[in-house]
Amino acid sequence: ARSGDLIHADQHGAVNVPKDKIPEVLKAVALIAKREAKIMEVARQPGFSVDALRKVFAEVEQYH
Repeated sequence: ARSGDLIHADQHGAVNVPKDKIPEVLKAVALIAKREAKIMEVARQPGFSVDALRKVFAEVEQYH
């Protein structure tokens, strides 16, 4: 690791993100959060169904 690098560690291990790659990682994190928020919104609705889950998965796959 070099000064300014980002180090993320959890129970699964650690990863070093070079400073110049941090903007790309932040963009990917935002996309993942957007996808997961939409999936959780559907999963929490009364009357949740597997069909609804399949539909939302198809929708979030189109996010870039």
